[in-house]
Amino acid sequence: MSKLRLLLLEEDEIHASRLRTVFEASEIGYNVSHVQAHSGFLEALEADNHDVILSGNFKEQEGVSGVIKTIKAQGKNIPYIIITNPISEEYAVSLMKAGTFNYVLKERLEKLPGAILRAIEKYKLSETREQFLNDILPREAFMNEAERIARFGSWKIDVDQNTTWWSDENYRILGYEPGEVAASWEHFFLRVHPEDLEFAKNVIDEAIKNHDKKKYAFRVLNEAGTVSYIHAEIFITRDSDFIVRKINGFLRDMSDQVNAEKRSVEHEEKYFNLFENNPCPLTVIDVESRVIMDVNVAAQQLHGYGKGDMIPATAHEPMHNSEYVLFAETATTQPKQKGIWKITRKDGSILLAAITSTEIIVDGKPCKLILSEDISDRLNSITRLKESEARLLNSQRIAHIGSWETDLNNGGLIKWSEESYRIFGVDYPKETITADLFLSIVHPDDHKLLDEAVANAIANGGAYNAEFRIILRNGVERLVSELGELIFDPITNAPKKLVGTAQDITERRNARLQLQKSEANLRSIFENAHTAYVLLDSDLKIVSFNKPALRFSTKHLDKDLVEGAQALNYFSDTTLAVVRKSLRDALNGANINYEVSYPDESGDDKWYYANFHPVRSDDKDILGVIMSLRDITGRKTSELQEKKITSELIQRNKDLEQFAYIISHNLRAPVANIMGISDALKEGYIEEEEEKEVFMTGLFDSAKKLDIVITDLNRILQLKHGLNENKEKVHFSTLVNDIKFTISGVGENDMFQVKCDFSAVDEMITLKSYLHSIFYNLISNSIKYKRPGIVPVIEISSAKIKGGLVLTFSDNGLGIDMEKNGAMLFGLYKRFNSHVAEGKGMGLFMVKTQAETLGGKISVKSRVNHGTEFRIEFAL
Repeated sequence: MSKLRLLLLEEDEIHASRLRTVFEASEIGYNVSHVQAHSGFLEALEADNHDVILSGNFKEQEGVSGVIKTIKAQGKNIPYIIITNPISEEYAVSLMKAGTFNYVLKERLEKLPGAILRAIEKYKLSETREQFLNDILPREAFMNEAERIARFGSWKIDVDQNTTWWSDENYRILGYEPGEVAASWEHFFLRVHPEDLEFAKNVIDEAIKNHDKKKYAFRVLNEAGTVSYIHAEIFITRDSDFIVRKINGFLRDMSDQVNAEKRSVEHEEKYFNLFENNPCPLTVIDVESRVIMDVNVAAQQLHGYGKGDMIPATAHEPMHNSEYVLFAETATTQPKQKGIWKITRKDGSILLAAITSTEIIVDGKPCKLILSEDISDRLNSITRLKESEARLLNSQRIAHIGSWETDLNNGGLIKWSEESYRIFGVDYPKETITADLFLSIVHPDDHKLLDEAVANAIANGGAYNAEFRIILRNGVERLVSELGELIFDPITNAPKKLVGTAQDITERRNARLQLQKSEANLRSIFENAHTAYVLLDSDLKIVSFNKPALRFSTKHLDKDLVEGAQALNYFSDTTLAVVRKSLRDALNGANINYEVSYPDESGDDKWYYANFHPVRSDDKDILGVIMSLRDITGRKTSELQEKKITSELIQRNKDLEQFAYIISHNLRAPVANIMGISDALKEGYIEEEEEKEVFMTGLFDSAKKLDIVITDLNRILQLKHGLNENKEKVHFSTLVNDIKFTISGVGENDMFQVKCDFSAVDEMITLKSYLHSIFYNLISNSIKYKRPGIVPVIEISSAKIKGGLVLTFSDNGLGIDMEKNGAMLFGLYKRFNSHVAEGKGMGLFMVKTQAETLGGKISVKSRVNHGTEFRIEFAL
């Protein structure tokens, strides 16, 4: 360590000798220049630079003032320490007010070396802070301007610290004002478009689980309903155990479709609303007793002690920190004191605080107000600034977007980011950027275009966007898109600087030309094909379409196709998910096919064969998607009709099997009886007249049963072939009234209620006799199989459905055990409540057969003692 240079103004040679002894005993080396008069003091001050000025005390205060005036007149910023006999506190205060840094009692000269070191440290810290502010603020301002123009946001998550940080531009891209909400996944997903939410979550989860980085795209829907299209990238930092430690990401707003700008993350303002959000820690100390009279919450938090620990202790008792104690002692004896000290908090942690004291009066007592400011974060701000600059450079490198700045008031000084050097093919950082160098790279034929764009921006006080060619030093021609904006002086409102971004868009231009070439080749095919074709670019925007596609969109989507429109906006919620997935798969190289139907004006389905096929360049890069729709209604209708006929044949086969079984079963018993009795009579086995009479009665009964069975079977056969009857318009309400009139004469004990609601539809064209039979059987069954003691209530209603209508019959009767009898419910001669009413078990069989003959289908729901509901659907 070099020796400290001290200037000593001391008239007393003996006292000066004592001071030299103190210096020689100290471990720190000193070079002491000793003068005894003011004249010699001035000469020494002019001749050399000194670290500290020392003097003995003067009898009059004017002597001290003279020394201070001389120091200031020479423009010196040197701490001044007085060595004195014991003095009053009032006089000590006056010395500090006059500009003395400190004083040391002659009887305590052992403290002088420490006082000298503290004085030097204080002045060095002051100079360092001033240099820090002069250096950091212009750099932050430049970064803020760059980020605002680039529309490029970034974020990071520190898993270990459980902290999440968003840049201001990240907030804006997501539709928030900076700081409006806490940076979190919740507020991120709140802005993701609902249709992209699951996709975005899956991509992020997959990246965190299995990847180091991942690119993806999604839409943002802000509160105003505006949709933005975002390209994003996520980076995962893991430790050696593959555990995630940090997550970084970028958001890039692509909505304007102009040059895909990117800006670095705005560095968070180091002193953002410091006073409002972080109230300054304040401590009040009694000057005479040095007792702490009051502390605010911020001071308690700063020191880590509660108010009970700090009041009414003396200034040094609760802190146990030698530097702070020394400051407190000095602060109470000098008018004004400043310093930067290490503070040991109650939990043992150490922080740096800038401390300032000033005189105040509290309850009539002279006190000191000590303001403490934690400046530990400021030391970390340099590190954060470097990290922010690194993020900016990294983001520009990834997006191939460079930033630049031209100072209009400083000789046209030009600054380029590292990526701008790469775009224009200039060595970084060897070459100095000038206007001549820049124009030498721009294609000569584009000089005028660029000059006019910049001149218009300066003249009109706005921004400009220009595309121009450059010729690199290796002779390669590239296309650059440049976005610039004029910045004005806030005071004079005069143009101050021009800032902007530059992006190499050569590949994008080539892709666009390739797509246009593909469009031209397909145009003739498009216009002469019966199939509907729509050509989409890689952003799924409509490039072109043919007339069949326009007719399809107008007919089925109720929208006219428009070039440049987003294709996904044409589809309803019911088909959007399938179409979006098909288009994304096609953009990934897949060929997607499926069949889809849309209703026409009559309500009938029109069937189409949909195909999604990627469009590739000569280099096999995917440029877009061809979406085609071919009308296959004829083929599909034939397939559906074939399925329907097959189903009907299968059902008829089953009915014939059941019919054959019933014939063989129900005819066997009476025929066997007749044959047996006939054989007995023929062979003469029966001789008694009385016995013959019994057998003849049995023969008559068996013949009668046989006749009933044959009659029933004949009725069933007539049902199967009854469609030759003319169809007519049948009103449901009239049908019900006729049946109620017929049934109402049954008797007083069989009262019933029929509630009808045919407001939806009250008529259909059909076979009246069949529909009458269906209504009659269902209504009469509800009355016959009522619950004891409860008046039957039958509710009949109609409803429209797609392509037909539904009739519903419900009652409050006995109900049917569906688990036990459901499979046999519509069988011939099947009865389930024979103990309640007589019957042959043909009613429900007739209902089902007649409903199906009319092209309908019947279903049933029932619970024992809760009633039954029949539902019959008819196609119209």
